Amino acid sequence: MLKTRITKLLNIEYLIMQGALTAVGTWKFAAEVSKAGALGCFTAVTAGTPERLRRQVRMLRREVGDKPFSVNISLYMCPYQDEMFKVLVEEEPQL
Repeated sequence: MLKTRITKLLNIEYLIMQGALTAVGTWKFAAEVSKAGALGCFTAVTAGTPERLRRQVRMLRREVGDKPFSVNISLYMCPYQDEMFKVLVEEEPQL
């Protein structure tokens, strides 16, 4: 397995980062990517509302344990971006 500064910094096994896939970047997809050893990325707009985003970030965290994941907010597509940012600050995802 290739170890680099990035894999060590991000605490991932494989130097693979899931892109922020607007329509399919769900928390479940990100969980599978993270559990496989890469960096999963959950796209906040797939949650729809700030309340659902909070629930889904928590479900993602429970699913992956200490494996890292990131959350993307697509600024031009997210109708509640200020509230979504607030949720992420409060929930503190790893990346």
